[in-house]
Amino acid sequence: MQVGEISKAEILRFRAQVAERKGRGGNAQLTAKTLNKIVQMLSQALAEAAERHGFSNPVERVKRLKQRRVDIHPFSLGEARPDHRNH
Repeated sequence: MQVGEISKAEILRFRAQVAERKGRGGNAQLTAKTLNKIVQMLSQALAEAAERHGFSNPVERVKRLKQRRVDIHPFSLGEARPDHRNH
């Protein structure tokens, strides 16, 4: 298969295959953030090839996976040091 023949369906199939791999630290699977980074790198390589050889980048039509928002708990007023001049 030539690089210009890669389709959106093949990109999605590749992403699904990569998603089945185990993550670091015993995680059940790779995170959406990691998968998006992998597909982004593939997109960059295909964009360069598309520019050089005159075809459209199939990854442009692939939506990114949604990522979970991290729940951030900033310091409470009691935890913050109101008297910072002593340090």
